[in-house]
Amino acid sequence: PLDFLAPLQTHLNLTFLRDALADYPDQRLLSFLLDGVRLEADVELQTVLVPHLASLPSGYESVRKEIRRLHSKDWYAFFGAAPFWPLYCNGQGATPRKLEPHRWRRTTEGGGPRRP
Repeated sequence: PLDFLAPLQTHLNLTFLRDALADYPDQRLLSFLLDGVRLEADVELQTVLVPHLASLPSGYESVRKEIRRLHSKDWYAFFGAAPFWPLYCNGQGATPRKLEPHRWRRTTEGGGPRRP
């Protein structure tokens, strides 16, 4: 599970930003940058699992390779179980790249879930 009390790992110089923007008028926005974004909507917690798109199998190998590349740059983390709960999982799909049609790129279903 994720440690919600652990300090953020970032390449940003947070000390500099905290000092330089101490008088910035939108302190809530600054706190999101320094401490992480907090969802402040007063709604019940829910888990949403959006199914993957029918296009994903066609580009699966390209998508898998790209996700592993991004993982090697620490842009993604892999977990053996859900790192937190509740969660929202967007469905994923794939489409061929315009200039590299044999190399597929990932697409995200940002509007799901949809009714059949």
